Amino acid sequence: LLQEKLIDAMENKFSFEEYCKIFSDLTDRICEDTVNVAQNQDIVIQIKDYIMENYSNANLNINHIAEVFNLSNGYVSGLFRKEENTGILDYIGMVRITKAKELLKETCMTLEEVYPHVGFTNKSTFIRVFKKQTGMTPMQYRNCRVI
Repeated sequence: LLQEKLIDAMENKFSFEEYCKIFSDLTDRICEDTVNVAQNQDIVIQIKDYIMENYSNANLNINHIAEVFNLSNGYVSGLFRKEENTGILDYIGMVRITKAKELLKETCMTLEEVYPHVGFTNKSTFIRVFKKQTGMTPMQYRNCRVI
């Protein structure tokens, strides 16, 4: 509707006052959209910070994050995907594996100590996710880093 009015205005079908009103409405809409984008980006930054602080919590998932931020699951999921181009669960997994890689590289923690420390409740799930993200098992990763 706004586009049609703008095209009509450009074709001189409106008075100067109507033309000014259309541009005023357009400017208002652009400002509202800019504020919404900034607010969405701020929420995603807060969610990412929360994930970084709580990655070791095995209950960290979309439901948990939605509760913490008092938002719906669908809104959190959609907003995160739109802003980050990845799903929130994939992001959590990436953070967890990144932290696991640090532990494997920088400590002598056993695999049994590492996987719960980064939020996994099951060793085989941890190994599967680790291998999917890195192309090698955790122990292969550790052995490669020692050399």
